[in-house]
Amino acid sequence: MTLTTGLVKWALGLAIYLIYKGFGVTSFIGSGLLLLSGISVLANSSKKRLWRNWFWGTLVIIWGSMVFGFVFHTAPKLGGTIGFELNILLQDYVGKIGTALLLVFCFIVYVAIRFKVGPQHIARLFIRTKNELKSELVRRSYTVTCCGR
Repeated sequence: MTLTTGLVKWALGLAIYLIYKGFGVTSFIGSGLLLLSGISVLANSSKKRLWRNWFWGTLVIIWGSMVFGFVFHTAPKLGGTIGFELNILLQDYVGKIGTALLLVFCFIVYVAIRFKVGPQHIARLFIRTKNELKSELVRRSYTVTCCGR
């Protein structure tokens, strides 16, 4: 296959820069953010929400690149050069277990802040699940003793 068009060469260079030398597959989030920005500008919607989406999107790109660099160390294209290098840097300072714990902690903080999930929500989830399991066990034991199956 020959590359004759200058635009094709430019797009290929951009893809190599973003995917391989950049953030890996999480760079696709950036294209979604650009699409969201275009729609926001055309619809003349709130810029505050757009900035918030860019902030969280950028954090997800960096965190996702680090996770892919940590989990798939044999396939460096998934995490890109940045994820691979950040993973090596973190493992040099805090070790493999520390890096894993740091990534999990960052995920928990992201979910807690972004989706406003606190310890009370998690406790309610466990209580609700416990009550549902208890009622299901009572219902099943009633059908077993009642119907003789």
